[in-house]
Amino acid sequence: MGEHLTLEELTAFLQETETGPDAVARIARINAHLIHCDACSALFNTVSSLLELSGALAQQAARTDWTAALSRCAARFRLRLRDAARQLLLDQVHFGDADFDYPLPVGARAIGSHTASLDTLIDNENSYNELSVHNGTLSVRLDAEEISNPQPVAALLTEDGQIAAAQPMTLDGEVWTASFPVEDGSYDLAIL
Repeated sequence: MGEHLTLEELTAFLQETETGPDAVARIARINAHLIHCDACSALFNTVSSLLELSGALAQQAARTDWTAALSRCAARFRLRLRDAARQLLLDQVHFGDADFDYPLPVGARAIGSHTASLDTLIDNENSYNELSVHNGTLSVRLDAEEISNPQPVAALLTEDGQIAAAQPMTLDGEVWTASFPVEDGSYDLAIL
């Protein structure tokens, strides 16, 4: 163990299931280091929180009836990504309790030029609302004013209804954001 603990060491420490003498010695060493090192202790708290959140989301996803959740979600976007995820198509939009004055268009807008951006869907009247895909990552930006849930969760479902990913959205000023790694295919993006 060096001057500071590595992310890998802390993750292994938090997920430790061994009870033998080597594991006990390793745990004792890490605990002793955490008592005296504020930087590693702060990193430990962050990693611990992330693992707890990940576990909670996995449990929530297992308990969620996604068919029912989709029918009452704040917003749902049915998306298609194609051509190595360079083209983003919006097949359908459904708004539940959200009231977007200018929903995202079915098609891409020209951004700063006459050439349409095929990897971005944006509300022409309100730049808060945007879906884009770059380098295999789908980014979501939605006007926070229009989503009543105090902590919305973005869920990405595959065409067969399986959960590809789910995460709490992050508030960035007046915009809720989320991002997911994606490949070409069809998805439902639900804001719950």
